[in-house]
Formats: sequence, structure tokens, C-alpha cells
Amino acid sequence: MEQSQFDFAQQIKSLWRNKWKILLVALIAGGIALVLVAVRAPVYNATATLIVGNAEQRLAAIPSGVVGGLEMTYLQDIGTQIEVMRSRVVLEQTIILLEPDKANDPNYIQAAAHRLENSLAIAQVGSTNLVTITVSSADPLLAQQQANAVAEAYVNQTRTITNEAIRSALEDTTRQLIELQKANIDLSISPVLGQLTSEINSALPALQIASAQLQTITGNITEEPTQSPGNINIVLSEAELNVIKQMFNNVTSETSNIASLIQQLNPVSVETNFGARSSAIAVIESRIRTLNNSIANLSFEVVAAQQAETNTTVKEQLRVIVELLQVATSTGNAILERVVSLYSVQEQYIAAISSESPGQGVALNREADANLLHRLAEHTNVLTSTISNASQQAELIVPRSLVSDQLRLQILSNRIDAAIASLQQIDQKLEPNTPEGNIYLNRNELLDMEIQAGLITTGLASASSELATMQSNILDPNTTAVLMTVEESVVTASHATISIEDEITSLAESGGESASYTALDTLRQQLQLALLSSETSTTRIVDTAVVSSVAGFFSRYSGVLLAIIAGLLLSALAFLIIQYYDRTVRDASQVKKQVGIPLMGSVNVMRNDKLLSLSSLDETTPRYLESFRLLRTNLGLDSAHGKVLLISSPQAGEGKTAVAVNLAMVVALQGMKVLLIDGNLRHPGIAAVFDLAENGGLSELLTREDGDRSYIVQAEGVHILPGGASSIISAEILSSPRLKELLSKAKQTYDIIIIDSAGVMEWADTRILARNADGVLMVLRTDHSNLDMARESKRVLEAVGAHVEGFVLNTTVLSK
Repeated sequence: MEQSQFDFAQQIKSLWRNKWKILLVALIAGGIALVLVAVRAPVYNATATLIVGNAEQRLAAIPSGVVGGLEMTYLQDIGTQIEVMRSRVVLEQTIILLEPDKANDPNYIQAAAHRLENSLAIAQVGSTNLVTITVSSADPLLAQQQANAVAEAYVNQTRTITNEAIRSALEDTTRQLIELQKANIDLSISPVLGQLTSEINSALPALQIASAQLQTITGNITEEPTQSPGNINIVLSEAELNVIKQMFNNVTSETSNIASLIQQLNPVSVETNFGARSSAIAVIESRIRTLNNSIANLSFEVVAAQQAETNTTVKEQLRVIVELLQVATSTGNAILERVVSLYSVQEQYIAAISSESPGQGVALNREADANLLHRLAEHTNVLTSTISNASQQAELIVPRSLVSDQLRLQILSNRIDAAIASLQQIDQKLEPNTPEGNIYLNRNELLDMEIQAGLITTGLASASSELATMQSNILDPNTTAVLMTVEESVVTASHATISIEDEITSLAESGGESASYTALDTLRQQLQLALLSSETSTTRIVDTAVVSSVAGFFSRYSGVLLAIIAGLLLSALAFLIIQYYDRTVRDASQVKKQVGIPLMGSVNVMRNDKLLSLSSLDETTPRYLESFRLLRTNLGLDSAHGKVLLISSPQAGEGKTAVAVNLAMVVALQGMKVLLIDGNLRHPGIAAVFDLAENGGLSELLTREDGDRSYIVQAEGVHILPGGASSIISAEILSSPRLKELLSKAKQTYDIIIIDSAGVMEWADTRILARNADGVLMVLRTDHSNLDMARESKRVLEAVGAHVEGFVLNTTVLSK
């Protein structure tokens, strides 16, 4: 069954009609609540406010599952924290704080904790990290003490658990790092090993072919190198030098930034914000690690240029730069080591100032922290100076302008041979070195392999670029063809070796184990920072508990007001639900949508269960008359001739007789000849409306043989054929051929024939009349007619071949 459409305005009207019922329900609910409040003793509330730190954010970079036993679930989210505050451990610690003399009585502690749990309410403040702890009690002082004690017990419990877990994880992580640093790495079980050896095996043959072909070309070129007099010591190209200089600029800039951050780092003191200082140390540590990586990459580039260089003067200049970068690398590592040491010194200082006798410990750790900062400043100055000197040396090298083909080919051949030698060395180190067929290398060996891999990548990229340039300059077609083949081999080898450096790094980090060395080192840093942060108590009490004035009227009787509001809302909702599922007609749009017939007019034809006719109205006659004029026009009766219109409704009591009578009178007002037939032979009513004598009517006309006798009378300008005597065989009477004959003659005499009838769904009479009518007008009454019956009436009428022209809405609401 199709549900009625929701109409907000109509629902509001319905609620307004039932306002007294809704109000009565609300008052009953309020009365019940008032009785309950009156018999209950006053309760006082005390609320403390906490700010809850989030350890999950501090340890976001820690890989899950790296260290066994590290469970930080107690600080995952506010919801978890609320459950921790409700836990039996925290509640028992609360009772011990309040009554330390009962600490050795477990039965009393458990019972008191259970009573406290029943009076405890904990809630998050909006979407913030603030949590309120509220205790309700008839004793206001006890409520205040318990709320503050719960907050204090939770802070202590959180700090203890956090520090124990972090310390345990830090010890475990440090131990694993030391073991990984000392032990050889078993590469044979690493999934990267197979891919690495396969790439080396692919690159070596290609490079060997390229080397052999270059040797052939070099032997065929006999010209001597020609160099311009002004560039006799010039070898490096401008593009290569620009790359190195740009890397120097980046390293110099970052060194200055780190020096500035170290200068801004203040020594530890009692007034120090340790959380902010720990964050600043973490930033410096991260940036110095990035700087050290940048210096290492710069060293790779300069070493590659040095090995490929043939000019002795430039080669010496590059050697000096390499030595300076080695000093810079050592200095950067020293700075990193001292930055990491700042964590432990700060932690020891915090522990010292928290101890019972801080004196000497505080002084020693403060001095150690100051020494570290002083050494950091010195090392930073050395690093800045060293990088600056190396950069100045690079500026002295001038790019070459002219080199012979033979020299260029010789340089290319040297680079390719160097790449072959490095690949062979790497391949040799990856051979099994134990009787069991395992491969064991330490981290220093893997670091050397990384450097070799970086040189291979740089050398092959430079060789590929140089080959492409030479092909466009050499005019000998045979030489050019061989160079194309050499370039293809170099490109193939370059593609095969492009990821070798990363794969060797992966071997060094994984170590053939499930735990990553780099991940463990990151975890150690995070744990150190988390330990320092937890000591500064990010979870703390913001506001101590204050007893609320429960004795006030609103606080005591707010439940009554809530009960009244709830009663209003629930009763209103109940009426809306009932209204929503009510299938009675409420407005015209509802009928048009769900029944599918057009609206012809809206009238009000009943008052206090009495039919209204035009002659019975007084001051409302003009408006009432106008509604029927509109109905007459919409039905097209202004100029019709011989039209038979049947007035019906789904069931009785919907106002169809009044509509038929008044519509006939309005049509007659136009001077048209109208015949009104009472076709409701079950309960004829038109004669009573016009106060006509019972002298027979349609029933007698269709059943008696005295067809010459006229039963048609005239009243109010309308010719009326009453129903006559009621009959239980009305369907048989209306099925008589005389009905068709009667209507046929009437069409010739009258302009409009209006037939009143019984309900469509009550008797078969209406369906018989509908077959003989030109159109059917259905009457529906608001808050009375049923939508489903209206839709079924339409279907039934259309099934017998009738044409339903539309419906008229009777807006009568009967008074009771």
C-alpha cells in the first residue's frame, strides 16, 4: 500500500487540533517526575577537569610489532582513557589516597571502590582532550574529595604505566641495535638478494660488450688530443660542475640553519619547558641526519669525478675537496652523537630535580648539558668552515671547452671499465662465504658496496650522456654506428643497475631479520622523546573539583522540566506517526497524487449533519454560490447540451447528494434546462431536500407499466425526478432497458441531466448508472473519505467503461 505523502503544514494543523491531548500527556509525565524528585534526597555533584595527553601521536613513527611487549593501548584515544579512569585499579588507588590507613584491608578497598564506581560519571568535553570527572554524593565535601582523588590516581597510574612501558621498550631497542651493529648480516635469506644478483648479471655482459667496442674505436683513432692554450688544465664539463656547486650551496645553507637552531637551544634549568626543548632537540637531530646524507651524496659525486678525471691538476683539486668532505662527514657524525646525548642528560636532570636530594645531581647534569651545547657550537663552526673551504675549491675548477675525440673515448672507456670492476667486486662479495652456502657481511662492507654502487650509477649516467653528444659530433658513419651500439649497451646496464644502491641499503637495513635497523634507530629516538615528554606530565589536572549548588530549584527539579519536554515531544511524535499512516483524505493534492484524478472544485455542503442548498443560505450565499459556479465551469456545463453527469462517492456520507442538488441549481441559474435524477434507490434523499411529496419517482417509472404518468416535478428552477420508493432490488430495476430509453429522451429535452447515486463501493447500482452516463464526478470529504477506497472506486468505474472526469472536495468538518 502506498503511504501518504508528508505535508508539514498539514501535520502542524493536526498537532494543533490535538494540542490538549498532547499537553495532558506532558503534564502526566511531569507529575510522575515531580513525585520521584520529592521523595529523593538532594544530591551534590563535584567535577574535576583533566587534559589527557596522547602518546599515540608522540609515537606515531614507531613501526608496529618492532618491539615485543610494547603496548600503548592505554593512550590510544579519549574513549580508552575514560575506561582506564573507571578501571578497578584507579578506583582502588583513589580509596587508598583518601584513606591510607585502610590500604591493608582489601575487602574494604573493594567495597568502597564499588560504591565510588556507582556514583562516578566521566565524559569528554566536546571533541577536545579535556575530560570531566564528576562524583555525586549526599555529602558535598566527600564528593569534592573523591573527584580530586580519582583525577590524581589516574594521572599517577598513567605516568607509571607509560614510563615503565617506554623504559622497557627503550632498553630492548638499545640492546637490539647494539647486537645488529656488532653482528654480521646474513644476506642469503633476504628476498632482495636474488633481484640484486640478477641485475648485476644483466649489467656486466652489456658493459663488457661496450668496453670491447670502445677499445676497437679508440685503436682506430690516431689523432692527438687538441686543447686550447687557455684551457690546458681544464677537464670537467660545465654541467657536471654546476651539479656539484648546487649541492654545495644546499649543504652550506642547511649547515647555517642547523647552527642557528643550536644557538637558540637554552641550557636546562628548573624553569625550562622540557617538552618544548625535547621537540627542539628532535628537530635538530632530524635535520643533522638529513645534512649528513646530503654530504654523503656530495662526496659520491666528487669521488666519481675524481676517478674519471685525467688532468692531474684538476684531479689534485678534486682530491683536496674529497678530503675536506671526509672531515665534514666526521664532524657531522660527531654533532649527531652529541645531539642524541642531550636527551639522556636532560632525562637525568629531570630525575635529579624530582629526587629527595637534588643538590649535586642537578649541578652535575646542568654542567654536562652546558658542555654539550658548547661542544655542539664548536663542531658546528668547524663544519661550516670545512664546507665553505670545499665549496671555494670547487669554484676554482673551470669547465673544459675543447677535448679530442680520442681523449673523450678514453675517458668513456675508463668509466665503463671502472663500472665493470666495481660490479665484479660487488658480485664477488655476494658469493657464499660459508660451507653451508650462506653470505655474511658486516655493515662496513655493505657501506663500501653502497659507495661503489653510487659511483657506478653516476659513471654510467655520465657515460650515456657523453655518448649521445659524441654521436652528433663524429662524422665517421662507422664510428657513429658503433657508438650507437655502445650507448644501447650502456643504457641497458644503467637501467639494470639503477636500483642496486637502494637494494644494498635495504640489505643493510633488514639484515635478514624481521626488524629493520633504521626502524629500530627511529624507534629509539621516539622512545627517548616520549620518555622525556611523559615526565613533564602531558596528562594533568586542569581544574580541581568544585561542589555544585544542587540546593537550587533548577538543579533539583530540572528532571521534572525534562520529563515535561519529553512528554510533549513523544506525544507529538506519536500523533505524527498516527497521522502519517492515516489513509483518510486531508487535501486535494493528496488525492491528485495517489488517486490520479483532477480536482474540479472545492465546496462545503454540510453543516451539523444537514445538507445545505442554495436556498437555505443567508450571508454566506455569495461565497457558497461562487464555489459551485467554479465547479460548473470546470466541468464544462456552461454550454453543454444533453450531457448526463453522474455524481457519486466511494461510500455514503460524503456529501454527494448536496453536491448534485446545488450543482443542478447553479446550472439552472444560467437559464439552462436541468433534470436532477435521484438514482440512489437504496436510500433516496433528493425529495426530502426539496420537501417534495412522496408521489413516486424513478423506481416506479422503471417498474410500472403506466409510462404516460409523469413523476417529474419542478422546484427551485430545476426539474426533479425523485427516487421514489426504496427497493432492495434496485440493481435489477436500474438494469431495465427503460433507463436507457429515459435517458435518451431526456437528452433531447434537457441541457444537463444530473444523477445522484449510491456509494461506488457499497452497491452495484452506481456501476450500472455509470455505464449510461457521459461522465462521473466523484465527491470526497476531508477527514472522512478513504484514499484506498477512492482509488479502488476509480478503478471499478473505469472497468465498466465510465469516464471519471474528476473529483470535488467537500471540506466539511462536522461539529460534535
